[in-house]
Amino acid sequence: MDTLDTDQSLFNVVASDLAVAMRNWWTPDAGFLTLLRRDQLETTAIESGASLRLGKLKSYGKRELVDALAQFFARTADPAAVLDEDDKKGLAWAPGTMFFPAQRTLKAKE
Repeated sequence: MDTLDTDQSLFNVVASDLAVAMRNWWTPDAGFLTLLRRDQLETTAIESGASLRLGKLKSYGKRELVDALAQFFARTADPAAVLDEDDKKGLAWAPGTMFFPAQRTLKAKE
């Protein structure tokens, strides 16, 4: 329970075989994003393609960045939305621990 399971464990193999995709069931919202540190929010914005829409990330306060990312993820999760290639990254983005097998993406607090 204390380590990230990135190996071919039974859980990861079954989840992969079933094609479990967390973004089919979960969208990053303000509640989740608030739990991230500022540097993790910036990484999320870059990895998800949101930074291309948001502009200069350093100009946002943490609360503003959380709100902007929550809006971006809600928009990309909307089935009626027309998405370009960058927005499609937002539709697929999830923390590495929600992939199977898990991936290390957001840096843990040292």
